[in-house]
Amino acid sequence: APIGPEGPGRTSNGPRRAHIGASARRLELKSGPPLSMTQAMNRMRSWARFAPLPLTVKLMAVNVLLVLSLAAVVLVAWRMLPAEADAADDVILLTNAQRANQNADTLHGALRADVLAALLVGQAPELSIESVRQSLRTHGMDFRSEISRLNKMPLKAEARQYVVEAYISALHYLAMVERQVELALTDRAAALAEMPAFETAFEVAKVALGRQTDELARASEQAQAASRAAFAALAASAE
Repeated sequence: APIGPEGPGRTSNGPRRAHIGASARRLELKSGPPLSMTQAMNRMRSWARFAPLPLTVKLMAVNVLLVLSLAAVVLVAWRMLPAEADAADDVILLTNAQRANQNADTLHGALRADVLAALLVGQAPELSIESVRQSLRTHGMDFRSEISRLNKMPLKAEARQYVVEAYISALHYLAMVERQVELALTDRAAALAEMPAFETAFEVAKVALGRQTDELARASEQAQAASRAAFAALAASAE
């Protein structure tokens, strides 16, 4: 083993102390003149403010941020829910209106068939006065029910205008049907003379129902687009 000034088996610490001294001088040159005790304490306090926080504090801060984020999402969603609900209600309402309109349109043609059947009573063996009247009662009751249900729906002003026009035309047409059937069953010649007026009422009701159909379809498309937009905005607020 090398022998140093400190005895056998021990190496000299002289080079090591010289290296430490040189490092200290370099550090002193970089850091400036030595700090006083007060300056050193102030610097230590400054460093302490930026020292890493304990893990429990970090987790608590993360949880607080998550809760605040969730509360913000819930608040935005809560504020947007009425708009989405209103749009969905409009879609449901217009779907029911279109269904009633379709039924009324089908019955509009069935009532005309009752008038033609009444003119054939006595000529077609399968037709009778009672069967024609029963068919008219059924179709007339259903037709009145559908147009009345549609007329009572709380539709918006644009669609409401066409619904009212169709309702008035449909009621006039139904009255013409009932009169024409009874006339055909009692006085066929007089009923045939009244057929042009009846056909006019049929066409007027047909046009009114057709305009109602177009308006309800347009309103339904707008309601569905509004519902999709409201749902997309609600979904985006939750992201």
